Amino acid sequence: MYRLLILLGFLNSLRADGFFDSDGNFFYEDIDFLTPEDRVSNGQTANLGQFPYHAKLDLKNSEGRYFRCGGSLIASEWIVTAAHCLNNGIVSARAVLGRVNLRNRTQGKTYHSDDLIVHQDFDPDTLENDIALIHLDESVETDENIAIIDLPEDDGDDYVGDVFTVTGFGRLGRNKPLSNTLQYTNLKVRPNRICQRLYNSEDFDDTKLCCKGKDGESTCSGDSGGPLADVNYSNNRNRLIGLVSFGKGSCEGKNPSGFTKVAAYLDWLSEQMEVGNFKEPC
Repeated sequence: MYRLLILLGFLNSLRADGFFDSDGNFFYEDIDFLTPEDRVSNGQTANLGQFPYHAKLDLKNSEGRYFRCGGSLIASEWIVTAAHCLNNGIVSARAVLGRVNLRNRTQGKTYHSDDLIVHQDFDPDTLENDIALIHLDESVETDENIAIIDLPEDDGDDYVGDVFTVTGFGRLGRNKPLSNTLQYTNLKVRPNRICQRLYNSEDFDDTKLCCKGKDGESTCSGDSGGPLADVNYSNNRNRLIGLVSFGKGSCEGKNPSGFTKVAAYLDWLSEQMEVGNFKEPC
């Protein structure tokens, strides 16, 4: 079992500091976590349209409480995220797309789920198969600020030495509040053996990526499930490489973090997106 801190932000919508708009969108203001780890720490603030695939997820459990996670728009009705985000009695999800400032209610649009699919072999103890899908109840209208991200090829690339971009609305650092603006930073992929030693586990296999930033740049609470992306890899297109999964220690980037490797789950994603006539139109 990993001795780790899962990157998940917990909040109570009835007692949190913030407000709902007329569309039912909740805007957080300095809400704290019950767990001490998970946002893009020491990152930069994103511009509108810079990461149009990023989804801020508000996940409601059976007690009416909300968790914050991140996700990626991979098809007109589908968002991919981490399985551990949906594994706490979550009954519904609300996805905010096309917004980089949560206080700006003129940005983006909110969508709602009608199906939540957690990988059937997800293990909450080891975080094996930490991947899940959210099906939306309507097709997303894409524009310059909302766009689908490409999936990678399953070509066996371990990405070691490559630098990718992670985004999130998580904590701004340890003991700091959730961010109201989308943050981003670059992380380099390290050999998996580094994370195998750090987490003392052989379960850190080829379905995961070991990533670390520099100068204290890291993920933190509320970033779980969010995208690690190859930005502008071809003709201004973006490609999804990983999903924020887990970390160890503080949010200050002292240790590498674990990401779900998306290329390892292309068959699973394809199979799930074809179930129930939810297949993406050609």
